[in-house]
Amino acid sequence: MKRSVAVMFAALMVASLASGCLGDDEEGLNSLGQWGDDKYVLLRDDPYPKLIIEVDYIQGRNIDSQAKNLLEQRIDQVTDKTDIRWVTDSFTYDNDDDKYSLEELLELTEKHRDHYKGGDTAVIHFLYLDGEFSNGNALGVAYTSSSIAIFKDRIEDAEFLFVSAQDIEKAVVVHEFGHLCGLINKDYESEHDHEDADHPHHSNNDESVMYWAIETVDIGTQLSGEPPNDFDSDDKDDLRGLKKGEL
Repeated sequence: MKRSVAVMFAALMVASLASGCLGDDEEGLNSLGQWGDDKYVLLRDDPYPKLIIEVDYIQGRNIDSQAKNLLEQRIDQVTDKTDIRWVTDSFTYDNDDDKYSLEELLELTEKHRDHYKGGDTAVIHFLYLDGEFSNGNALGVAYTSSSIAIFKDRIEDAEFLFVSAQDIEKAVVVHEFGHLCGLINKDYESEHDHEDADHPHHSNNDESVMYWAIETVDIGTQLSGEPPNDFDSDDKDDLRGLKKGEL
């Protein structure tokens, strides 16, 4: 059953939080980033032991198989989910300017997303898109507490010496999943000093998948090799604390 996002969008427009590496022109992005209890929904098995990962994608822009396998591995490592099921579907979209505004992401979610948390099942929703986010810098964005947009063309454009689009996509997908889990300091306060003051909700460690450059076109200039695709020890400690209710 579809759920209207009109109220969500109205709330987003009147709220404002800095969106870190995505720029001040997307102030509204993290106003839906007040995840509240939703991060616990993803991390714990009670009351949602099962997880559906829904991927709605522009034709020809589906999730890479290695990114899919790695994400499932990371979910298994840091959550208590016992049953993961993937649901994928393609769609067409006439995007005149090759850019996606936040409002368009929410409209596409309303139109194409089929699964929401309920019963014994939590949900992560992906939009896999062509083109780019409205600010032009993002490779991926977590734009609600259970929704992620991945910009496949921008990931391909971000390839650099000895680092493939596939390597980048794996890192971006895990990075955005980390945001859905609350990393870093979304509605909690970490016991570790690992948040980048210049890029809120991102790690100051360039060996963490939560490093700010992972989700931006700056990835090639900020990193010299394959981007990290795993959480560092501080990230993992936060996730353990959140899962146990200590944070």
